[in-house]
Amino acid sequence: MQPVLAFDTETTGLSVHRGDRMFAFATCDANFNTDVVDERTSSRSSLRQRTAAVLGGNHAIVCHNAKFDVSMAESLLGTRLRGVVDIHETMALDHVLDNLAPSRGLDDIAWRRFGCPRAQDDASAPYLADGLGLLTCPPHVLDPYQREDVKRTMLIFQALHPEVVRLGYQEPYDMERQLVWTTLDMERRGVGVSRKRVERLCKWLSRESIKALDEWRALTGDGGTPQGPGVARVLERYGFHLTKVTKKSGSKSTDKYVILALRDLTMPDSNERRILDAVLRYRSYTPGGTTIRSYADLADEDGVIHPGIHPFGAYRTARESSENPNLQNVAKATTHRNPYPIPARRVFRPKPGYVNFHLDYAGIEARLLAHYSGDPDLMAAFTTPGRDFHAEFAALIFADAWRTADPKKRKALRDAAKNCDFGLAYGAALKKFAAAAGLSLADAVPALARCQARFPSYCSMSRKFVGEVKAKGCIHTLFGRRLWVPRDKPYVGANYATQGSAAGILKRAQIRVDEYLRNATSDEAGLILPIHDELVIEWPIARLGEALGCLREVRDLMVDFPQCSVPLEVEVELSRSSWAEVEAYPL
Repeated sequence: MQPVLAFDTETTGLSVHRGDRMFAFATCDANFNTDVVDERTSSRSSLRQRTAAVLGGNHAIVCHNAKFDVSMAESLLGTRLRGVVDIHETMALDHVLDNLAPSRGLDDIAWRRFGCPRAQDDASAPYLADGLGLLTCPPHVLDPYQREDVKRTMLIFQALHPEVVRLGYQEPYDMERQLVWTTLDMERRGVGVSRKRVERLCKWLSRESIKALDEWRALTGDGGTPQGPGVARVLERYGFHLTKVTKKSGSKSTDKYVILALRDLTMPDSNERRILDAVLRYRSYTPGGTTIRSYADLADEDGVIHPGIHPFGAYRTARESSENPNLQNVAKATTHRNPYPIPARRVFRPKPGYVNFHLDYAGIEARLLAHYSGDPDLMAAFTTPGRDFHAEFAALIFADAWRTADPKKRKALRDAAKNCDFGLAYGAALKKFAAAAGLSLADAVPALARCQARFPSYCSMSRKFVGEVKAKGCIHTLFGRRLWVPRDKPYVGANYATQGSAAGILKRAQIRVDEYLRNATSDEAGLILPIHDELVIEWPIARLGEALGCLREVRDLMVDFPQCSVPLEVEVELSRSSWAEVEAYPL
């Protein structure tokens, strides 16, 4: 293996896109010899020269949060380092080995795995409060802290990398290393946002929030808001049966899932439905203004947001997350599980001179569940023209009601069936099945029996994963990545398998698509954001005539995963002025 050198930067803040900069770095070799370079004890030009020498040397660089350190070094050097330096990422090593760890912080990993004290930076911590980061921390105080950090980074690498290799997890780890470069480029490109649309949407959300509050008070006679414990008392007065309790206080819960379940049991246009809708609208739209406002606040002078995208940060199943702002919750449209989402896509737009293409995996969760079920007839539903996975379950669940329904009603029944069939795969019992279908328990019994008789392996799939978790404590994704599952929650094994596999597909697709677009368009077109099962590409208008051919290649790269026995499919939409105004783009 190539020699390695641990590398850690010290900066004035956490975002190179908001003007923060690197002022020092530390290194540690394989024998734990350390070195520190600080512009305050040398010069800015010396820092630049020494950084270039370290990153251009005949060794791989080991970082903890490589994306951050590389971005700061690139800013200092005024050049991109992709293809110049090979990087290792200790956060990825830790995640590949232990996806359930509560923290990926350097000190937390060092304490958890080696018992290193977590108070080693106490001397420098007070200087973080002055708004200039560690820049005001005297070099003689900062120096020991820097050296200890790179020693810990090297220690983690030397302990965990051989373990990853020994267990056969080199491929998932190498994929995460490659993804660092793709993610860096996405953050650099950024996402366009319209400040004018932000203002208009914030005003609309404020008006709708007030309307929801007024409706709640008019319907219930309650002078409070649809928040807090008082909501439970009001709902029980209207005959709603609340059984879920909160963990902290033990009081009756009225969280979103409780309200949605109650809503499914009410009649449209009834007072009960209107009361529950007022709760959902108020709780969605009231904080919505703050969320939308943050998009404009975090945009640069050109109206571009550069979010922090974390390939393996917050999600136990290796899903990606983002912050400053969180763009993983930019819902496409109204869904059964959230009938009143914030219409955030209105404020996002292609940057001047570009359009955006939205490439969304079609029904990837259903396809993965069909794969894991092993039911050949169910898997064939995705390759046989005219067959519809969720409609077939709707026909089983609703029987005569499905056969006699008009198209509008069928859509509603299909949406309900979608929640039912997903629930069955994840182990939902009769009560949850009935609630999702909007059926009484008596009517749900034969409906559930029909589903189990027609697709037995699918309906019993959760039990297979429960057995695997109880026996081994983990599941493996399509790509052989091990995901530990909480021992007290073996029922989430099926969810970990599908979500972890979907994450693996999307991450590998990003790497493939990023490389293809850089070569095919000379880096003029590129990825700007992953959102759950969707990739967003910015494409120069001047090259729009080339888009169809290139996107066909992109589509092929995104679906070429023989590990899944059900073929994958991608749907493409084009946005010219706003993400809320898209048009189908057939390939």
